[in-house]
Amino acid sequence: MALGDDFSTTALLRAHAAARASAVAIRDGERQRTYGELSDNAHRVAQQLLKARVQPGHRICFLARNRLEFFELWFGCAWIGAALVPLNWRLTPHELAPQIVDSCARLVFTEHEFAAGLTDLLDEEVVDIDLSWTEWLQADNEVELPDPAGAAKSRDRAVLQQYTSGTTGIAKGVIITESNLGHYLNATELLAIDAGSVVLGVPPLFHIGGINLALSCLHAGGEYVLLGDFTTEGVLDLIESHRITNAFLVPSMIAMLLDDHTVSTRDFSSLRRIVYGASPITSTTLRRAIDVFGVEVTQVYGMTETTGAVCQLMPADHDPDGPREHLLRSAGKPYPWVELRVVDFASGVRKDVGNVGEVQIRAVQSTPGYWHRDEATNQLRTDEGWLRTGDAGWIDAEGYLYLVDRVKDMIVSGGENVYPAEVENEIAKHPAVRDVAVIGVPDPKWGEAVKAIVVVNQGHALSEAELLDGLRDRLAGYKRPKSVDFVETLPRNANGKLLKRALRENYWPENERLIG
Repeated sequence: MALGDDFSTTALLRAHAAARASAVAIRDGERQRTYGELSDNAHRVAQQLLKARVQPGHRICFLARNRLEFFELWFGCAWIGAALVPLNWRLTPHELAPQIVDSCARLVFTEHEFAAGLTDLLDEEVVDIDLSWTEWLQADNEVELPDPAGAAKSRDRAVLQQYTSGTTGIAKGVIITESNLGHYLNATELLAIDAGSVVLGVPPLFHIGGINLALSCLHAGGEYVLLGDFTTEGVLDLIESHRITNAFLVPSMIAMLLDDHTVSTRDFSSLRRIVYGASPITSTTLRRAIDVFGVEVTQVYGMTETTGAVCQLMPADHDPDGPREHLLRSAGKPYPWVELRVVDFASGVRKDVGNVGEVQIRAVQSTPGYWHRDEATNQLRTDEGWLRTGDAGWIDAEGYLYLVDRVKDMIVSGGENVYPAEVENEIAKHPAVRDVAVIGVPDPKWGEAVKAIVVVNQGHALSEAELLDGLRDRLAGYKRPKSVDFVETLPRNANGKLLKRALRENYWPENERLIG
């Protein structure tokens, strides 16, 4: 099937509907849709959208947990050239309202749980999926649809608009085009997804990782099994009952699954590949995952602005007991169609191997920009087309990328730059450490002092003195934490990324240092 600039989501669905109409495309609890049924319903959605005067370029919002109506609505929007805007259902109505208004959405589709809160705040029409979807979909409508091949000719037309997680405080609408998705789908084979795959849909569909995983599965002709909310029992049950072959999990989820009291009694014989992202994995967690699940493991690195993954650490690079164990701290190598460089923060001059700078990406799968944010779009890229990721990192002699941290998370202690990820990586090597975050806290002498916040593995004990003693030979004095707090969990967003802003709120008065 054609990829890149020739890719069309509608053509993808219609091709599979013609070739494998009775094959299951989506499972959602007791409900399912075959490729033929999914195509038919997308056709009906497109008709109803046109009846509601939705035109090419318009936005339609979707606010719900992972459920199959997402795909019917998305493919229906794509059929007529409209863009779907998946929203984070974990946000409050007051947080969601500015995003909906910013998107200029013509319709908002939402689960019943969220409908009342939105109706009171918005002028836009709100459709309650739980109460009205079937009636809305099956209403009489003889609207003639445009030729989907013609609707897809504009490869720069948005098919998705995803709002950034807002860890910097301001969410922006990232435009994703058909061409962006088509170029990303070249990674499907590298993720070991094929027509025989049964893929577990844990990532939320308001996250680019969730959408890419689903689209990769559908592109290959596989079966996508949705999970509404993550629970260890729910994931383990689905792996067994549906013979899951592929799953995407963040490292903290993997650790929770391994700690489930039933894990030793479960059947993982169907599993072939676990993909993880959002943060590196500790050697301890990786070793346990390989032993318990018996699968290949791979890491991906990317961001919403790059339409997801642009680098991958392959299974062969995951060797927790070998001489290349250090690669577990790497984000992997860029895909063949992706260019990667590290440059000086101020001058933009390319850095030599091993030197820290800003990570920049140049790839056809990168977003054309932010919705109605010309200034932010202009700041996103250099004049040569390099996308500024905002991540600090370095590249080794073999081309592996190592992320040091978000530029804005860098700690300045006594005039020295400390990159939290470097400190976190060293702390994570301790077998008692399950999860860790490093932040800067106010210090009257140094301006900022390094603090570690640690989650300890079940069945282990760890003291501040023991942890800090183990770092003396591995980190310079100004990099070593001056204090350690032990907690049960760390705050993360739905994408698995640490919410360091939330951690800093406990230490910085009056929002003095809450970036990131």
